[in-house]
Amino acid sequence: MQAALRVRLPRQFRLRRLNGVKEEHSSPVPQAPVPVVAASALLWIQGAIWATLGALYVAYVPQRTGTAGLITATLFGFTAVSGTLAVMLPRPGSDRARYAAITLQCFMVFLGFAVLICSFYLLVPVGLVALMGAFAAGCAAVGLLSATARDYCRPHPTVL
Repeated sequence: MQAALRVRLPRQFRLRRLNGVKEEHSSPVPQAPVPVVAASALLWIQGAIWATLGALYVAYVPQRTGTAGLITATLFGFTAVSGTLAVMLPRPGSDRARYAAITLQCFMVFLGFAVLICSFYLLVPVGLVALMGAFAAGCAAVGLLSATARDYCRPHPTVL
């Protein structure tokens, strides 16, 4: 005879009964809307790209001059900013992070178009990738300007 194995789940995973019907426990934190989640994911991708560019620059540029240090600091600075905003943006009441993410995405749009214009003389595939990145950043910025993202990120007063 085997004894029945009983596992007690943590409170957030237990089912509760409401009028005799089992319902899943509702989460105390509201779920982030799609534009906020998409912008956060794009910020993670951009941070990974900036980190890769910084690592490649450090690995393949042997000169250690002041300019090289400035370029390296800039690339890893964008990595840090993108990662920080990607973490802060999906939290409710993160209006400052939303404004900062909109600003960063607008900068990415202009940077993408600048790379596109410069790549006509160098490499066309780089320009196409820059155009796709500019389009994605523009869509993220417009999504963060939507009413659902604005309402989710607006600070809510606490009731005491």
